[in-house]
Amino acid sequence: MDETLLQRYKIIIFVHFISATALLLFWAGYYLSGFSKWMQPEIYSGLTNAFPMPDSILVILMISAGVLTYQKSKYANRLSIVVALFFLQLGVMGFQIGLPGGMQLISMVTVLRSGFVNLWCIIFALFFLLKLTERKGKKRGRI
Repeated sequence: MDETLLQRYKIIIFVHFISATALLLFWAGYYLSGFSKWMQPEIYSGLTNAFPMPDSILVILMISAGVLTYQKSKYANRLSIVVALFFLQLGVMGFQIGLPGGMQLISMVTVLRSGFVNLWCIIFALFFLLKLTERKGKKRGRI
């Protein structure tokens, strides 16, 4: 990875670290605030309590991808694509789980929090997939 490519990927490195930090803070706030036990149907609670494990793996992958990108590793692009796909799946699942049961409509705070988190995941993923599959001199090429 040359220096100009590193300059182009600075935003990706930044978003990897910001997203990893935000994800950790989200789960810390979720459990420390007591929201995890507040007004949730049993099925939703079970689904929500399953998310910290894959999210922890995602945080490790995001930090690793950010470090590898900064170190100009040839594996950084591939790992960042895996992270983007993981984030896309997380955002879609968040909407899929929350909307049908009405859980995201409990309060305006829940709507804003859940909506923001899920939209962030989807936008982050699509932006990264477009950015990471872009080739110099071409619009988009094969991965």
